[in-house]
Amino acid sequence: MVNSLLIISIVIAIAIQYTSQKIYSQKLNGKGVLCFSALACAVAAIFFMCQIKLPLNFDVALIPYCVLFALGFGSTVLFSVLAIANGPLSLTTLISSYSLIIPALYGLIFLNEKVSFFLIIGFLFLFVSLYLINYTKGDNKINLKWLLYVALTFFGNGLCSSTQKVQQINFSGGYKGEFMAVSLIIIVLALFIIILFKEKQDIKISVKKGIIPIVVYGLANGFVNLLVMVLSNKMSASVMFPLVSAGSITLTYIISRVIYKETLSKMQNIGFVLGLASIVFLNL
Repeated sequence: MVNSLLIISIVIAIAIQYTSQKIYSQKLNGKGVLCFSALACAVAAIFFMCQIKLPLNFDVALIPYCVLFALGFGSTVLFSVLAIANGPLSLTTLISSYSLIIPALYGLIFLNEKVSFFLIIGFLFLFVSLYLINYTKGDNKINLKWLLYVALTFFGNGLCSSTQKVQQINFSGGYKGEFMAVSLIIIVLALFIIILFKEKQDIKISVKKGIIPIVVYGLANGFVNLLVMVLSNKMSASVMFPLVSAGSITLTYIISRVIYKETLSKMQNIGFVLGLASIVFLNL
């Protein structure tokens, strides 16, 4: 019962993250994306800092992992906002989740992990799904700008997952909170430096119009990562991740259809279903 409630909570929190990005992009018409990313990461960093027990337990050997994770996570937050502002919420969520293939490939190439039947099926479904999503005409034709942003989100998310996986292996599952907090602080500092040159004029309006979705995203992100860490000690990853991935993608799809009235073509809907199946198989 407890595990089921945790799964449901994670699914809802992930959907809230994507929805808050959509709300922000609508409020500011695609402006202030750097401000959103920096402030949302600052909220998430504070969330994780509150979880760290004093005295601080930190190993300087974590720093390269923190820098890599910061690069990946910062890119994911930034480009996912841009992708959602320029294309369908449902497909952005789906393709972002495809980034699971990056840590999977890393494990096969560098960690000598075995190729499973489920992994092969997952890859096949993924490629067919990508083809069908792009096989569209007229109003549902894929926007090239959206495609670029969602591709960058995909690679950023993949870098996050791969770095986190290697860090946990090399440090025997330790420093979870410290790793996340330091990584997020690096992102915040880097983004605020860029903002001074690129979006200084948007800071005031970003805070005035977008503070609620910013705070909601940051808290939801911290909440998701914390619950995943808790649940990973209670449930097998092969069960947890398929449920979380499938649930969050499905819920975001429903939100995009019901609230934002997004419509996909028949081919895109078939591609979406195959993509959802692909995510489940890749997690098994």
